[in-house]
Amino acid sequence: MTRSIFPALYVVAALSSIGSVCAQGQKVMTQPMDPTGKWPYPEKQYHNDRTLAGPFMRKLRRIRAAEGNDAAAARIPAAWDAYAKRRLEPRWKNGWNIHLAFDGWGFWVWHEAQFDTGKDDPEWALLLYKSIYDIAKTQKRFDWTMHVRASLVVSYSTLCQWANARAVLNKAEDYYKGIGFDLDPNKLPAQGDWDAKVPFVKTRDFPVILPNGRAVIHWQRSEERKDASKPIHIDNILTGLMQELAYEDHMMGRWDRAIERGIWLRKWSNAVNNFNADKNRKYEVKRVNEDTYRAVSLQMASIMVSLGFTEKALGLIEEGLARKPATMNDLSGRTHLEILKARLLVEYGKENAALDAKMDEAIAREGKSANIQVGSMDTARIVKSQCLVTMGKVDEAEALLRTITARQKRTIRGWLTAELALIDIMLERSEFSKAESTLRELMDALRITGVKIDELNLYRSYVKWGIRSGNWEAALRAQREVMRLVDAFRMTPIVPLEQATLSRIMAELGDQAESDRLAALARAGAKGRETRFVEKVEKELAERPGKQVATKKSRVLVQPKRVMSVPLDGFPARAVVSLVNYGGKQAKGVLKIKGLPAKISWDDKSGSGVIEVENAPGNAVERASETIYIEAGAMAIFSCSGKLANQVSKTVFLEWVENGEGASHCEWIIGAADKESDGAVVDAAEYGDDPFFLIPIYHHLQCKSNAPVNLRVVASQPCRVEMYDEAGALQMVDAEGNGSLAESGDWLGMDRDRNLAAEALPDTATGETRFLLQLDPKDWKGKDPLRIRVEWLVDGKWYLAAENQIVSGK
Repeated sequence: MTRSIFPALYVVAALSSIGSVCAQGQKVMTQPMDPTGKWPYPEKQYHNDRTLAGPFMRKLRRIRAAEGNDAAAARIPAAWDAYAKRRLEPRWKNGWNIHLAFDGWGFWVWHEAQFDTGKDDPEWALLLYKSIYDIAKTQKRFDWTMHVRASLVVSYSTLCQWANARAVLNKAEDYYKGIGFDLDPNKLPAQGDWDAKVPFVKTRDFPVILPNGRAVIHWQRSEERKDASKPIHIDNILTGLMQELAYEDHMMGRWDRAIERGIWLRKWSNAVNNFNADKNRKYEVKRVNEDTYRAVSLQMASIMVSLGFTEKALGLIEEGLARKPATMNDLSGRTHLEILKARLLVEYGKENAALDAKMDEAIAREGKSANIQVGSMDTARIVKSQCLVTMGKVDEAEALLRTITARQKRTIRGWLTAELALIDIMLERSEFSKAESTLRELMDALRITGVKIDELNLYRSYVKWGIRSGNWEAALRAQREVMRLVDAFRMTPIVPLEQATLSRIMAELGDQAESDRLAALARAGAKGRETRFVEKVEKELAERPGKQVATKKSRVLVQPKRVMSVPLDGFPARAVVSLVNYGGKQAKGVLKIKGLPAKISWDDKSGSGVIEVENAPGNAVERASETIYIEAGAMAIFSCSGKLANQVSKTVFLEWVENGEGASHCEWIIGAADKESDGAVVDAAEYGDDPFFLIPIYHHLQCKSNAPVNLRVVASQPCRVEMYDEAGALQMVDAEGNGSLAESGDWLGMDRDRNLAAEALPDTATGETRFLLQLDPKDWKGKDPLRIRVEWLVDGKWYLAAENQIVSGK
């Protein structure tokens, strides 16, 4: 089924050292809690209180077993009330008050989520953590809301409820910013490059205040006792949140912020060790800092790998492994560092048999520690499978991978790696049809999670499939999408490697000149990079065939087929027209404009042009552009604008002409200006589509105010919606297209106004901006039109700004 989009309707409504330290410009005096002071939940009371909490926990378990997670969660508030009433009875009270009662309840609910029934059920664990958080807010328990935030964010993220995680992070960021401690490292003055080979990451004067922030939280237990002059700064309460902020930055391609958060936490970890080593200190800070150091070293190393800095990643891993054991979490953190190191060594064929045995040691640790649970060593299994493949044991590798995928849920983050390893095995066996159908199935499943950046690896697998199976045009289109995503996620360091892959594909398609041009760009971009990266680029280029005879044809489609523009009064009409070459050969032609006088400019270097039309009587005017060259698998984009002198509608036709023949055209309808509205989404379009790729719809936003505009998209049937800003950065993913971002798979990149809605930011000079929607209809058969409403928020209410409808092209 071919899908297309037709415009239907436009409407607008419009983070102590003793003493003082400068925390980002604000002088903060800290007074650490007396370490001999009474803690709110003494360890000797655990057994006694579990006796009291036990019946309530067991009842919740019974309800959960009989009626499900939601039913049990609904009973938690009543269970808390009953527990508190019993805890405060004269025979049990023994000096307890409501605060200590909640300390008991909160601990055992957290314990239930962390180690008992929530351990293997992330949905239930989330509901348990959320119940603590909600009751703590009701009880005005500042300490518990701070304690449980990291667990809550991790749970939301595990279940791919990204926007809900963002809402909790908003609360944390706003609190710290309110006490003069902005968690954004980019707000701190740069002091130079962190590493000369990674110039986009800076060292900064990261504020680190010791000692124990956790003690300060306990001292400031309730909202009434919260004291901004004694702020809670970096401790393991905050480090978990900062790691989740770094993960979110990773997902958005904000690599500098993600890595700089890690540098900040490693500086804090070193500061804790320096404090504890001071002979004049009054007490020792608990050394959870070493766990944090290892965790962020792993996180930073993973980012370095994805950006092509393998040697730097190996250095970070060694720094993490060199830290001294400190807590019960040490074995887990150390093991994960060893696994990543092994994966990188396997990639370069180093000691694979020895590494295979090393992974067996890691897998054997499962279940022998509360911090290494069954299934937590799946990364070791994946590395082991890679070792087995290199040793020719493909069947054994597949069986091992199947043990992972058989128990993994595709709604939980991190499931894709094992599946892609299985795709590699299919390609090894030349099972091309099976591999292609599986890749399409994986893409459908991945898009449910909202983790857009993971699609990069899936498209790379699709490129591998195209190369191995000889489907070079499919490989070309997928590689173009890889490069679009690399650009969208600001992965500039990896561009030379992607250019090398594209060079190989173009050589196979017979375009030797383009292949040579790309090869030169790849080598120039890799110059000065670490040895391993240069070797990767050269290895890819070495796969290029000798000179081929070009036998492929160009195939250019003008998209959209039809677009309607209704500008605001005083604004020009706007549209975006793209010329997509779906063929395997460079296209050469002109773009003809009919209907209104037009000025056409084309920049061959950027692959983009501008069309400006003017009002004139009649519609017989015709103008052709200069010769336009569109590389195979590439897209040429024209930004169209025009002002009409009279309140009339006009139609402009844009036609691609190649070899003297018209091949494809677009009908641009310019409506009379809207004089009543203050803002508008002013265009819509019709696009052809391949089900593996998303349907792109460009829109223009015009606004008489320069403030951020909240937007949402509501589809008449389930439809995944992605929104990108004018610079190509991902702003939002709505997994269902229902306008809400509070569900699994929903993701939000920026939330300036804290209302969990996507934002478009008009240019301050023009009051305009362009944004792109990418759509993926779910289970849509094409019988009835799929209506796509773009809505905008005005005075707390959503108003229709534009409506498109997708119809079957059959």
